[in-house]
Amino acid sequence: MSRPSNRKKHRRKRKTKKPKQTKCRALVWVDSSKIRKKAITDCKRSRTTFEKAERELLEFEEAHLPAYNQWLRTGCGPLVEEMKSIHEEIEMFRAQLVLIDEFCDLMNWSESRAGDLFARDRKEFDRLHAEALEERREAEEESRTRLQELIEEFKREFFEDLEVFLDENYERLDHMASFVGYDEMKSEVVGMLIGSSPFSEDLFLRLYHDPELDRVFAEAGFEEEDYEDDFDDEDLDLEYEKFMALMTGKPLPPDPEDSAARIKALKREMAFALHPDQAGADDPKKLALWHEVQAAADAGDLDRLEVLHAHMQVMDGELSPETPVSKLQKITQMYRESRNALRRKIRRLREEPAWDFKRKSDAEKQKILRHHQSVLRREKQEFQQELSSLRREFSRITRQPTTPKPKSPPKPKPNPEPEPLDPRQKTFDFF
Repeated sequence: MSRPSNRKKHRRKRKTKKPKQTKCRALVWVDSSKIRKKAITDCKRSRTTFEKAERELLEFEEAHLPAYNQWLRTGCGPLVEEMKSIHEEIEMFRAQLVLIDEFCDLMNWSESRAGDLFARDRKEFDRLHAEALEERREAEEESRTRLQELIEEFKREFFEDLEVFLDENYERLDHMASFVGYDEMKSEVVGMLIGSSPFSEDLFLRLYHDPELDRVFAEAGFEEEDYEDDFDDEDLDLEYEKFMALMTGKPLPPDPEDSAARIKALKREMAFALHPDQAGADDPKKLALWHEVQAAADAGDLDRLEVLHAHMQVMDGELSPETPVSKLQKITQMYRESRNALRRKIRRLREEPAWDFKRKSDAEKQKILRHHQSVLRREKQEFQQELSSLRREFSRITRQPTTPKPKSPPKPKPNPEPEPLDPRQKTFDFF
């Protein structure tokens, strides 16, 4: 017998799988009142900054700008009146030159002939001008009448051809309308029968919107209702929005019927607080807000009405910890956008000399006045140059024809003094 070995047999321990410990997710309750309180604080802060910018702009428009304009009229009044007088004269010459040019076009006259008549006999000029205008109007009216007759004749021939075409191609057109729709099929038929010409577009629009066209199609057996889809465009858009909301996990779009009821309720609620007959017409802010409410309700803009409703609550100080955070965020965003727009406008106005005018010193005001006077003098000089140019042009056109002056007889030349005679010729003068 073999002696047993003293070595210990090392046996592999089997690994026992430990049961998985399931993690229990504890529900954490969020104190939404703190979030809502912060939203209310942000909303009030944005309202404060908006009202500050609004007061700054209102002070400029009601105090500084009127004072600046009054001061400017006092300091630059004479120059402005001179420029106004020059500008009126410029406009008069421009109107007269345009009138003469129109007269030349109507009468087929030369510029000098029309200008001569204008300067010599203004009543005759106006009479001929009125007669020429009346003749042109009658010619245009006759042309329009003739064109309308041609169009009516074309339409009669077109509808006769259309009836034959629809009768011969009924099955093919019915198959086409079932795929592309009645309107598209009708458009293709009208375009094909009209053909290409310089007046194709105008004729197409006239015929496409003519009630006679639908009557001819209906008599041929094509009814628009037979090719309509089950959904109209608004239903298809709503279904698409619902589909995209489900795919992206976004909230579904509101039902139009529920939106209409909500719009009606919001408008009724805000009418009691903002309508001039209820709240009084003395508060311009409430009156302006009411006009915005009416515009949003007429447009069916529910989101805008919700923002305006929150705005009304902020105005009346009715915001409470129960006010939805979404409303607070919308009104905060509205205040911030309005404030930023006002700040951009104020930033531009700060560069104007009228900004903060009542607080400027006398030296600053005199500097501004000298600058304005210099600019006005330069503009006055430009106006005077333009007026001189117009005067020269008007004088050139209206110059009277001048007859050549008769030539004066030439002046007799003075006889030259005789040369002194030879003393010898005094005796013999017969030489």
